[in-house]
Amino acid sequence: MRPFGVTLLSILIAISGILLLGFSFALSVAFVTIPPYAIKPAFVHLPMIYIAVFFMILGAINLILAYGLWFGMRWTWFLTLIFSLIGLISSALTFNVISAIIYFIVVYYLFRPYVKEYFGVR
Repeated sequence: MRPFGVTLLSILIAISGILLLGFSFALSVAFVTIPPYAIKPAFVHLPMIYIAVFFMILGAINLILAYGLWFGMRWTWFLTLIFSLIGLISSALTFNVISAIIYFIVVYYLFRPYVKEYFGVR
């Protein structure tokens, strides 16, 4: 039986993936429809299409991760742990307290015995 926290985490990551894919689609449409002279100078060095592709890749990774979490695939436990630790470190370095707390809770939750058992991690 899947723990409730894993279900919740999987749903939140899936929603995040869908939003990232939607954002990348919106950026792609904007890239095609906005004339080049209307783009602010900050985007000259990094075209919007690269940003859109980056968010598309992140969205796809999130959806794959959500699928794996939902079905208890072992590799998703490790991948979620890695992403959460990276998020925790970056949140701490930027003094983003709320994000740091959320990532800490996720890391703590992943090490609960029944969660590790669900994913088959020792």
